[in-house]
Amino acid sequence: MDGGCALSAELRRTLGRDHAVVPLEYPFDEPWGYDRVVSHVQEVLRSTDEPAVLVAESYSGPAVIEVAAAPPASLRGVVLVATFATAPWPSPLRHGVTDALFRRPPPRAIIRRAMVGLDASDDSVSRVREALSRPLARVMSRRLRDVLAVDVRDALARVTLPALVVRATHDRMVPARRDVATTRPDLECVEVDAPHLVLHSQPQRSAAAIEELLVGLP
Repeated sequence: MDGGCALSAELRRTLGRDHAVVPLEYPFDEPWGYDRVVSHVQEVLRSTDEPAVLVAESYSGPAVIEVAAAPPASLRGVVLVATFATAPWPSPLRHGVTDALFRRPPPRAIIRRAMVGLDASDDSVSRVREALSRPLARVMSRRLRDVLAVDVRDALARVTLPALVVRATHDRMVPARRDVATTRPDLECVEVDAPHLVLHSQPQRSAAAIEELLVGLP
């Protein structure tokens, strides 16, 4: 799950060789809050008897944590990638978030430094920039305000499903003190030498870590 599933296309191709991979996208023109995202995911899982594992990167993490705290019968495990259970930055910052911040996609230099790494190819930066430009400004501002207000630590404490945390060692978006691995240090954690967008930057390494979790499930 992520706000722009095109970012993890290579990961989906790799996992898709042995597993059915179904991306769950959010609308680009409707500003869903976390409650609506949670309801959507629950509806999808309750509509199938097939066993499922949710992979959530960044923004999607808190929603999947809420789902996993009271999981539908089909949910067998979760993978939480470069994500958080509580606001990664000071919550009062949400009062300064406006639609104007997202009227244009972020500069390429910021995408390199904060999301994909300084050594990322021009094509990689372009794909991320394009994905970030797809949602409307009001959708992106709503997401950021929700991120700056979220706190699902109680739900995370109730998660008993098999769970894997994938942590980016060069994450400039989610401070280590706020990531899921710090909040639940008992969960299995794999560190990947990557910037924030781990699934985009290191799809093969990410796929290998996810495959290890899948192999261990019933």
